[in-house]
Amino acid sequence: MLLNRVRCEAMEKIRVYFDRNLCRFLPPKESIFLDL
Repeated sequence: MLLNRVRCEAMEKIRVYFDRNLCRFLPPKESIFLDL
């Protein structure tokens, strides 16, 4: 999903220590936090 990729990119900007591969394993709470 393109939306998931956008969220991953946002996570990289907010939390650089997370790798793109780990972005998939992030808990749903992180995704919801970005939506807020």
